[in-house]
Amino acid sequence: MTRILIADDNPQNLYLLESILKGYKFDVITTRNGAEALDIAIKNPPDLIIADILMPVMDGFELCRKWKADERLQYIPFVFYTATYIDAKDEKFAQSLGAERFIIKPQKPEILGQIVRQVLEESRQKTSTTPQKPLGDEMEVLRQYNEVLFRKLEKKVMQLETEISERRRAEVGLRASENFLDNIVERIPDMIFVKDARDLRFVRINKAGEDLLEYSRIDLLGKTDYDLFPKPEADLFTGKDREALGAGQFTDIPQETIKTRYRGERILHTKKIPILDESGNPRYLLGISEDITDRKNAENALKESTKRLQEAQEMAHLGFWLWDVKTGYVEWSDEVFRIFGLDPKEFIPHIESILALSPWPDEQQRDRELIRRATESREPGMYEQRFFRPDKSIGYYHSTFEGRYDERGNLVSIVGTVLDITARKRAEEKLLQSEARYRKLYESMMDAFIQVNMAGQIQEFNQSFREMVGYSDEELVRLTYRDLTPEKWHAFEDYIIESQIIPREYSDVYEKEYRKKDGTVFPVELRRSLIRDEAGLPAGMWAIVRDITERKKAEEKIRLANCKLALMNDVTYQDIQNKVTGLRGYVELSKKPESEHDRLIFIEREMGILASIHDLIQHTKDYQQVGEDKSRWIHLEQTIRAQLSLISEKHNVSLEIDLRGLEIYADPMIDRVFYNLMVNAIQHGKTLTRISFKCQETRDGMVLVGEDDGIGISQNQKLHIFDRIVGGGGKFGLFFVREFLTTSGMTISETGTPGKGARFEIAIPKGLYRFA
Repeated sequence: MTRILIADDNPQNLYLLESILKGYKFDVITTRNGAEALDIAIKNPPDLIIADILMPVMDGFELCRKWKADERLQYIPFVFYTATYIDAKDEKFAQSLGAERFIIKPQKPEILGQIVRQVLEESRQKTSTTPQKPLGDEMEVLRQYNEVLFRKLEKKVMQLETEISERRRAEVGLRASENFLDNIVERIPDMIFVKDARDLRFVRINKAGEDLLEYSRIDLLGKTDYDLFPKPEADLFTGKDREALGAGQFTDIPQETIKTRYRGERILHTKKIPILDESGNPRYLLGISEDITDRKNAENALKESTKRLQEAQEMAHLGFWLWDVKTGYVEWSDEVFRIFGLDPKEFIPHIESILALSPWPDEQQRDRELIRRATESREPGMYEQRFFRPDKSIGYYHSTFEGRYDERGNLVSIVGTVLDITARKRAEEKLLQSEARYRKLYESMMDAFIQVNMAGQIQEFNQSFREMVGYSDEELVRLTYRDLTPEKWHAFEDYIIESQIIPREYSDVYEKEYRKKDGTVFPVELRRSLIRDEAGLPAGMWAIVRDITERKKAEEKIRLANCKLALMNDVTYQDIQNKVTGLRGYVELSKKPESEHDRLIFIEREMGILASIHDLIQHTKDYQQVGEDKSRWIHLEQTIRAQLSLISEKHNVSLEIDLRGLEIYADPMIDRVFYNLMVNAIQHGKTLTRISFKCQETRDGMVLVGEDDGIGISQNQKLHIFDRIVGGGGKFGLFFVREFLTTSGMTISETGTPGKGARFEIAIPKGLYRFA
């Protein structure tokens, strides 16, 4: 079996490497330093040695040097496995000493096993007569060895300097933390003190302790309780300190009484805990004392006030009852009988008969639980109860109670008051019903409701508002109305608040925009009103908000209709009137022609004018349909190819389309846009052979590009390419294209180069296009 010697002073590294090699069926011998490894190898040479470099007694470099100098060991492979000497110079020095491998820790087991097998295989292929690499001059080896050690020492020094610097920073931070803690302790209003656990002398006390004990810090430190208080008090305090140290845990002392020099008797609430040393023995005693004198006095005054209040209620004939817990006897005042509507001569009050007045099981269970708590606790209580009157009507009362005790602290009786709250309960029920009706109306409103504070934080809203903006309840309460409003409206709304809402408590009805959660911006109409608090100061605003998107669309349709009417009037009274005027002139000339040839010419021109008027009327019919709400998704490639097929076949123009399934949302009349663009190109392109359409998305939307390879459009014509020429002149088509696209929310421009073809770019905003 192959024997491998390991030299490493780290037990964990040694164990891990031994486990890996044994997993590969190697016989492993372990040593803790170079000297031990050399001694074992000389006595019984292994097949391979793996050594760390940084080891006591003899390091790895010295071991390798002596190993390769020994005639019995020099042919045995030497492998360095190190995590400290990892420089390239370290590896070069190791190789100069004759090492077969220089491996950096850690390595995966499979990689390490593969390296070991490879080294063993290489060793087997060598013969014993294979010359070894010369070790070189002894002084040169020692020089290199010293250089490696110096470099490692230099790194260690730098590391130590870094650690010292970090330690100094930590000490500075610790001092800062201690100063910070000291400042906190000094500012705490409760007395904090520390006593030595051996003799219970004060070793630390804060400013509050000085003020409470009425001694200076100089007078307190190094003193015991016997130096400060009378012996009975000092005995009590010292005994409790010993008890806290012996318990080894927090000792809570509810009440201690001390007598100060100037302010007299003070009542303290103290907590104490031992602080242990490294051996687990008490070293100090930490104490925290709160002066509760004023609180105790207030509690006593409150009890006295409560007693006087109860007596005043009796004098005012407020319902009063008493229950003797030993005999079970219950006493009612006349006012209690009146509240319940019972006759004192006929009704005998006791626990069961009183419970029977409220026959609801859940309330009877609650009453029995109150009785149990009242008999087991010294705390007063109160409750509200409903009951049946003799006429079967339901009444309500509010009762308070507390126990009375004998000299030994035993509960003797429970006394209480009864106040008729039937009228209040019925008013509350009506209020709840009214609120329920209001809430139902509030939530069923078609218009949205929103309420904000003066900082704009959304506080309340109804379902319509939630649906309007698309946010959840949790999201809305974290937003302000400004978060929902595009920034361009902020200054305007600030003006509304300052000029209208604050001075007169409401605003005029005004319009603005909201932004939904999905980013959609839509118009709204609202009026705000001011909310004031009890002091009359502005506390918030509320508003009824209406989505006016449909109204805006209707207004836009009316605007478009008005534009169309104006345009129709212009066309009718200019283009057609000019044509008719010319037609009349030719008709007059045709009545008295000088020859038959002239008459035929006049008739031909009259027919041309009539054809032109017909085209104008047809174009006007096309334009008249623009703006009607027939919009839908239009597949552009199909539309463009269909419109080219309608153009006269007396042309030889190819059509190229690369639109990737582009669809736009528009009126079906969009087909006339592409018809007119292609007709214009065919009529005026002259050298035209090709028309192409492509698209490109931009930051603002989509650009649809239509190009041809004709003669293009001159620079002078570009300025007026979309103008409508009076009398027609063939320009009505491009005029129609621009007007249609404008009313559809799109724009068009001509960007071609004269002489290289026309190029039309149609800008389509986001939301009006998609890819099928």
